[in-house]
Amino acid sequence: MSQRSIELKVGILILVALALFVGFAVMMSGISFAPTHTVFVDFDNPGGLKTGAAVRIASVKMGRLTGMELHGASADTKSTHQAPFVRVATALEDRFESAVYENAKWFVTTQGVLGEFYLGLDQGTPDLPLQKEGAVVRGLSPPRLDLVLSEAYDLLQSAHAGVGENRQ
Repeated sequence: MSQRSIELKVGILILVALALFVGFAVMMSGISFAPTHTVFVDFDNPGGLKTGAAVRIASVKMGRLTGMELHGASADTKSTHQAPFVRVATALEDRFESAVYENAKWFVTTQGVLGEFYLGLDQGTPDLPLQKEGAVVRGLSPPRLDLVLSEAYDLLQSAHAGVGENRQ
């Protein structure tokens, strides 16, 4: 074999290996090139959600979170309701567009007890219209365990003080 032939085969081998590496990296990163539409979800507290987290319906990944922004905590002057604190932008794949209805429930959940957080979705009822592109919906905020623990600590402290004062 000539030197030129060996160099050509090694070059082709390196290019094929590089292409396989790039393909594997794209596949493992979860990047999807499917067309998407945006739905905004408002939360008082989105818990442990992070940008890039999955959006799942019945455990099937149908999109991801593309952004989170502090939307405001000021009270609306026309009502007694507090404005949602955080707005989450989601990119939902268009192939799932017919599975999400106007009364869909959006909630934060985890994969298992200590798994990663993701945005879960209960699709709603088919007798209502489909969720529209750019819609702003209200999500169910997860329970704040830090507040529960704090209140439980205060309750235990009060019970301890009460028992200590009334030993008789």
